[in-house]
Amino acid sequence: MMQTVLKRPIWFKVQPIKLSWMYLAKLLLFFIATFVVAIYLAFSPMVNYRFFNEKVLFKPIKCDSLGPAALGKTGKEVSFKNKFGDKLCGIYFTALKPNGKTLLIHHGTGGNLDLHGNCEALAEGTGANCFVYDYAGFGKSEGSPSIRDVPDDARAAYNYLVNELQTDPKSIVQFGGSLGTGLAVKMAAEKPGAGLMLFAPYTSLKDVARETFSFMRYYPDFLLIDKDLETLATIGKVKCPVLIVHGVQDHLIRIHHGDKVFAAANEPKVYCRVADGGHMGCGFHGCEAVNKFVRNLK
Repeated sequence: MMQTVLKRPIWFKVQPIKLSWMYLAKLLLFFIATFVVAIYLAFSPMVNYRFFNEKVLFKPIKCDSLGPAALGKTGKEVSFKNKFGDKLCGIYFTALKPNGKTLLIHHGTGGNLDLHGNCEALAEGTGANCFVYDYAGFGKSEGSPSIRDVPDDARAAYNYLVNELQTDPKSIVQFGGSLGTGLAVKMAAEKPGAGLMLFAPYTSLKDVARETFSFMRYYPDFLLIDKDLETLATIGKVKCPVLIVHGVQDHLIRIHHGDKVFAAANEPKVYCRVADGGHMGCGFHGCEAVNKFVRNLK
């Protein structure tokens, strides 16, 4: 049996690949650029959303029960649900000499209701009933905190106050501290109310993030957070009287945020700049500016 042997044509030759230094340099630059972009995206809040929500923005402390200091003598523990079905925990303080007003208190980024026992002193000083609640994932509240969903927690607290506790919407004063100031402004713009009180407000969460973490300045808005609490853009929609209290020595939310928010607010408005005050170190319970503001509300 004859075998046919195929001969390689004379013109067919394997050409060795010659890599120039220029080509290798471009390839190296490509891999370095890809690595840098990957790291850049990995550390952006939008990509690493859960980390920034649970470790940077929110600092919740869980608990199984509320201590005596949280409830005080007049506090009553209550619960209600947000739109996701998570049970949220709150405390309702009844003023000893009620003046017909109720403060809906939106607290800051950390802790839980156990750390807000001074709300009883606030009720005593202002003569207003006080309702403070924990966001999802804080204290006894179920779920996990999220900047996307925390406005719904605020609405759930408002609805509970109006529908279950039979509070007149026009008697409600929105009260926000630190992170909660954005929620207070949002609620005051959406709902009728008697007044708005802000302790250490910010222009927007994006602005604070860029000031607090210098590397955040290199991220465009769409890589930061998709839902913001834009206080500066919203406060112009608020029609009720406004009180702003801000410590000049506040290094977490700097005083220029309070200045800008106050300038954008409608009249009537009052601004209390505390010369030696730090972040939320102004002591809102026992603060005569707060007591006077609430007592003068119609």
